[in-house]
Amino acid sequence: SSDLAGSNPHSLAISSDSSYLWESLYGSNSVQRFLLPGLTKDISFQVPLDLYGRTQQAVSMQAAPVSPHTLALVAGNAGGGAGGDGVYVYDDATVRPISEPGYEAGGPEFDWIQWGKDDSTIYATQTVSEGGSGIWPLQVNASGVSWNKTGGGLTAALIDYNKQNGLAYSRDANAGAVYDPVLETQVGQFD
Repeated sequence: SSDLAGSNPHSLAISSDSSYLWESLYGSNSVQRFLLPGLTKDISFQVPLDLYGRTQQAVSMQAAPVSPHTLALVAGNAGGGAGGDGVYVYDDATVRPISEPGYEAGGPEFDWIQWGKDDSTIYATQTVSEGGSGIWPLQVNASGVSWNKTGGGLTAALIDYNKQNGLAYSRDANAGAVYDPVLETQVGQFD
């Protein structure tokens, strides 16, 4: 089946139990969830405004690896300018109270995220910041997401995290590198 997605659809994320499909809609600055397998529209929510009250889009988003109702996203300006402006965790359409502030609020410029082995860690990358890129672990709990200002010793960005072996595979300018994001070491190379 098919359904009208909405205005300027972008990223997709599927829930851990394959019951939901999340879609970022750049045209309406929102996220829409569909029930699977029928692609029936379910809940939707607006992406948070930036520090100055301007609209943002979900420039990166990932469904949690355990809870099918949990989604993490990076809010940012998809049209250019500063990179990621905050990392948020949602349960259904409700944002958790604590978020990691973004670039314009004096925080990091995370613009890509991927969950770790479970719902307690998100790996974020800083691909555009003046401080250089890196893989940064963020802690997640029932209150939200936070960064304890550690990590980032790796220079990879736009990673794919393999939860079976705990390794991150770079697919950016450092293409072909394999990293252990916990030990912050490069452990291999691939073509």
